[in-house]
This record gives sequence, structure tokens and C-alpha cells, in this order.
Amino acid sequence: PTRPGVFYTIKMDGTMDVWDLYYKHNEPTLTVQVSDSSLTTFAAHESGGIVAVGTADGSVNILQMSAGLSEMALNEKAAINNMFDRETAREKNLEKAIKEAKVKARKEAARKDELIDNVTPEQLQAIEEDFMKQTALDGADANGATENGHAENGGA
Repeated sequence: PTRPGVFYTIKMDGTMDVWDLYYKHNEPTLTVQVSDSSLTTFAAHESGGIVAVGTADGSVNILQMSAGLSEMALNEKAAINNMFDRETAREKNLEKAIKEAKVKARKEAARKDELIDNVTPEQLQAIEEDFMKQTALDGADANGATENGHAENGGA
């Protein structure tokens, strides 16, 4: 084929799709019902103007492509190459971002495991006692009782 942006796909339902990436990316430019049988083989003439499609029942269909699908547009080759280069770079960037996200998630999970695993019950008890001592009011113990055994009401 002479058009770098034209691709063909054949399907089990007997249809052939023609994709012209120079003009359209989201859907085939042309869909042709070639046969009622499954399409199994495909070959294009080097000029791109004629394609042969083989079916599961052994028949071969010869199709003439229009000039729009077989003759290269001005700057088409450069445009298609640029599109593939952009898509290749985008794919690499997506793979890199996914890999970085996985590494970050593993590090965060390891850090959480490390924090959980490194605190012993004795250390937790000591931390709680220290906290209670620091938050006690004016000589009150952890239950709020003063040195004479009475609870203070905060001056009310």
C-alpha cells in the first residue's frame, strides 16, 4: 500500500474495515460487507489500489480501492510519522507514571507497616503515661483529682 495512514482489518462477520488515520482516528473510514463467510486472509497490491480478501469457505474477493484510499496526500508520511512518535512518547509517559505510582504506593504501604511494627505495647504505655503527665492540670492526676483528693471544677 502506498498510504502510510491507511490500515485494513478483516473480521469474522465478513466485513472489512478501512482505517484512514490521516483523516479519522476514532472509527473506520469505510466498512464493507465482503462476504457472509468469515474473512481469513488479506493482501494488498503494492500500488494500494487493489486488495484481495479470502474467506473461510475458500473464495477470494478482489476489491478496487478509490484514489482517496490509495494515493498519498501531501505531507501524509510526515504527519503519520509524527502521530506515531507522539503516541509512542505518550505511551512511555503513561507507563512511567503507572510505574511511579506503584512504587509510591509500595513505599507508603511499607512505611505504614514500619510504623505499626515498630511500636511495642511497652512503648505505647510509656507514651500514654508521658502524655497524661504533660496534660495534667496544676498537680491534678490523670483522673482530675488534686493532691488533697478532691476534683477541681476549673474555677467555676
